[in-house]
Amino acid sequence: MRFTIFTRVEHFVADNFYFAYAPYVREMNVWLNYVDELLIIAPLDFKIRTAIQTSYEHHNIKLIPIPKMDLLRLKSNFKAIMHSPKVSWKILKVLRAAGHIHLRCPGTIGLLTCLIQVLFPKKSKTAKDPGNWDPKSKQPLSYQIQKWIITTATLTKNIKTLVNDGWKKIDASRFVFRKRIGLDSNTKPGFVPEFPHGLSISFLPPSGKIYEVEQLMGVVLSFRKDVFEGFQFSTYFKGYGLYEDAVVTFQVSKIGKLFVNTGATLTHYHDQSGISNPYVYGKMLVRNGWYVWRVKHPFLSFKSKLKWHFITLVLADIRGINVFSSRSKEALTEFIGRLMGWFSLILNKPKIP
Repeated sequence: MRFTIFTRVEHFVADNFYFAYAPYVREMNVWLNYVDELLIIAPLDFKIRTAIQTSYEHHNIKLIPIPKMDLLRLKSNFKAIMHSPKVSWKILKVLRAAGHIHLRCPGTIGLLTCLIQVLFPKKSKTAKDPGNWDPKSKQPLSYQIQKWIITTATLTKNIKTLVNDGWKKIDASRFVFRKRIGLDSNTKPGFVPEFPHGLSISFLPPSGKIYEVEQLMGVVLSFRKDVFEGFQFSTYFKGYGLYEDAVVTFQVSKIGKLFVNTGATLTHYHDQSGISNPYVYGKMLVRNGWYVWRVKHPFLSFKSKLKWHFITLVLADIRGINVFSSRSKEALTEFIGRLMGWFSLILNKPKIP
């Protein structure tokens, strides 16, 4: 695979090795164990390197030099504008040939690459997430643009962003909207907030590490046999199994810790017949989701209850919008099912054990 890095970090050449800022290079060297070819788009300087630089560890490296660009002063702004057409053309040509695109943001090169990568939605991408800056600080316009492009699913497709523990899953539109209205999840992946719709374990980084969680929902769950001598799956889910794995893991987590091994690899061949009726699926998504939430949090404040209902209706509306964006009949029937599931909670709530 041809791994291509777009960065504003200055690089140096000495004894046929490429050097750059050590913490950044060490991070990249971990990745380079899994690539066949490394292509770097970055400024190149011929000054004597210092102790803070270290070299890439790869046998097949090519660097395409570009001018140093920044938007910090009036003079440098003018130079950046003059260099932008030529640099953009280089970026475009390299993007076309890239196997995997890695953006280092924020930065002027990151900004140009963010804008141009929109033309390549099928290419796999990763980005150093601008979200690691303080969101409450006064942020430069360049930063705001990069963050917006990277986190907007309609503009940047097939991307993963690096932040917590080296990775952050790109937010779908529903999560972006929830952040904007102040209803984002306040817990780590695998933990249930007081007003659920939290982050599943799929939001954990694929680092090969083991992470502690309090709930598991997945294809393969492994427990000792004696665990089920004291716990069993709830009979509530008889007839429509959805989230039943979450409830039993809540029970198990009371007597011991639960872990997710992100180094485990499996393939789930999902049969479409598993969701043969989108209406029923939408209805049970809401009802079973409510049941799981109340099993985990039997005593809640009025504010948390209000948030759960509001988020549930917002997610239903987003699914309804999909009717027009994707022209999908399944989206329409699932949307109706979600609404009916929510109304049914008013008349007939599931009984909490």
